[in-house]
Amino acid sequence: MQRLIVASIAAACLSLPSNAGAAVDAGTKCQQSKIKARASLARCLAKSAAGMIAGDSDASPGCRDKLRKRNKT
Repeated sequence: MQRLIVASIAAACLSLPSNAGAAVDAGTKCQQSKIKARASLARCLAKSAAGMIAGDSDASPGCRDKLRKRNKT
């Protein structure tokens, strides 16, 4: 799961246009937002996995709920 997320973030980064001086359009902002949301999900899932190793309960459903709530706004 983690490799898939990292691979999708990397692919999205590579597909972004490289116009550093150009104005950012709505499509680019959308892509940036998606990448940031996936990175946030990956961090949350990693923390959940580390907690599970230490004996804590699985927090991954909460991570996905945060992503859903973030996407609705």
